[in-house]
Amino acid sequence: MDIPDFTKEVQMFCLNFLMLNKGVAEGFMEMSEEDKGFWMRDHLALQAFGG
Repeated sequence: MDIPDFTKEVQMFCLNFLMLNKGVAEGFMEMSEEDKGFWMRDHLALQAFGG
């Protein structure tokens, strides 16, 4: 997983969620790079990620 503008820590946090949620991960893999960034920002906000 290599999404620009996100630290490795943030990417690993999101990857952990995707690994636990196969359906979400399958949808994520089909997204454009821009939409992946939107999804990650939204996911981090919903999870109150403070990393």
